[in-house]
Amino acid sequence: MGKALEEHIACPQPGCGSSDGYCTYQEDDGSVVGHCYACSQSHRVSGNGEYIPKEKPMTESTPREMLMAPISVIADRRLSEKTARKYDIGTTTVEGKEYRTFGYYDQDGKKRMSKVRGPNKCFSPREDSRCGPTGDTKAPLLFGIQSFKPRSNTSITITEGEYDAASYFQMTGFPAVSVRSSGQAVKDVRGNYEWLAKWKEVVICFDNDPPGKKAAREIANMFPGKCRVMHMSEFKDANEYLMKNAASKFEAEWYDAQAPKIDGLITGVQAIMKLALQKPQKGISTIWSGLTYVLRGIRLQEVLTFGGGTGLGKSELVKEILFGIMKMHKEKTGSIMLEEGADRTVQCYIGKQLNKRYYLEDVEFPPEEELLQAAEVLAPYMTIADKCKSEWSEVKIKIEYMVNALGIKYIAVDHLTAIAEGKGDNVNGTLHEILEDLNHMAVSLNCTFFCISHLNQAANKNYTEGAHVSLRDFYGSGAIMQRSNFVFGFEGDLNGDKIEKNVRLLKCLKDRNAGDRGGCKVVLQYDTETGRLNEFEPEEDGVFKDANENA
Repeated sequence: MGKALEEHIACPQPGCGSSDGYCTYQEDDGSVVGHCYACSQSHRVSGNGEYIPKEKPMTESTPREMLMAPISVIADRRLSEKTARKYDIGTTTVEGKEYRTFGYYDQDGKKRMSKVRGPNKCFSPREDSRCGPTGDTKAPLLFGIQSFKPRSNTSITITEGEYDAASYFQMTGFPAVSVRSSGQAVKDVRGNYEWLAKWKEVVICFDNDPPGKKAAREIANMFPGKCRVMHMSEFKDANEYLMKNAASKFEAEWYDAQAPKIDGLITGVQAIMKLALQKPQKGISTIWSGLTYVLRGIRLQEVLTFGGGTGLGKSELVKEILFGIMKMHKEKTGSIMLEEGADRTVQCYIGKQLNKRYYLEDVEFPPEEELLQAAEVLAPYMTIADKCKSEWSEVKIKIEYMVNALGIKYIAVDHLTAIAEGKGDNVNGTLHEILEDLNHMAVSLNCTFFCISHLNQAANKNYTEGAHVSLRDFYGSGAIMQRSNFVFGFEGDLNGDKIEKNVRLLKCLKDRNAGDRGGCKVVLQYDTETGRLNEFEPEEDGVFKDANENA
């Protein structure tokens, strides 16, 4: 690369977001090229032809070895040796030049990266080959994460710089971590979302400049209801408060941090007309035309609840719906199946792709190549919760991570009753809280839930022998009726007396969307060879006898 023109500016290339890793250079022919040391992308800014670097940038080769430095007092930043040791901030002198290292660890406590700062605040490896990020520069990391374990009764503060996280801790004694920069903040937070979500709340302490404000807004949106944003009025960052002996002022402003302002009131002709002119959301089709008709397609921001007798295949029902979303629409889905292991869930989905129940002992196991081909088709759209406890707090964190970090919009929760029963005797009250949360998250996170509920055995109905399902038969029926957009009863007869043994009746019990599809039925048949639930039309009348007779 030629003469440097601009250095340490925001990267304009898609998918990066670095606020200071981009540089431009003028080549011998007068053309200008750009290179980002954060994302390793190069391109031509002006001039003709595709740019091919004359020399291979250092970040495109194998990661540079991490520079190690001893821990000591950081006098110029007023940081004690104890603080420097807690955050792994080292200082060393090489060839008469002082370098400072900032150790970055993953959640398991393994050191992954070291950020090296040289004389005159140099972070550019082009100016000094020892400077800049060394080690694994691609992983989303939070500085200081190795020193703290999440506590549900304690706040975690996120700063925009390493010195600021260490300064905050030294002034207050409370946990703090830092993103690498405002440009990489969202990536770093998303990559550590579950760890952050386990704290009582997240307090954002970023610089009061446009990049810092933008990053703070985006991160605050990831933690609705449990995030505050700090406004520093006296000095620009936490370290300056420490340097100016203003710890008490800083702590007061931390406690004054407010939740992001929520704009929730709509008034005035223009605002009303903006909403009045919005056309109805067109739902995506389901794998069965009958269900598509009942739902008018699957829309976002809805909760669909399904209930049926034990052993009728409720789990297969929602998995078949999600399989259709993956196959037909190439949309990401999440499956939280609390009654089966992740291996069984994965094999059920792969089996649907292969049209065989290969997870059964008496079915020939496919060759690895065939399984790989099926996995390559579904894996981009399939996320499975593994070893998830039947505790609503943990399930909720998994849901928020799926949506905020992975971009998933369609999520199955199987089943609500198991979560509620783990909370004590008041199952109905707990279900009401869970359904209220799900309804709120569907709207605030812009996603849709497919939930399974068990039925109330006190109704004295033989649900596995063809008995009809009503709204009142659901556990926590009041909450399900109030909070679900659609409720479906799933009926069948395992003995085959009143309904053919492998036939299932999916009946709409509630339609909040329009109200005119309640009572509509979708007839399905389970294929024991392929493991698929297919839409089914009986060849003759009378296939469904009076299932409630002698129920």
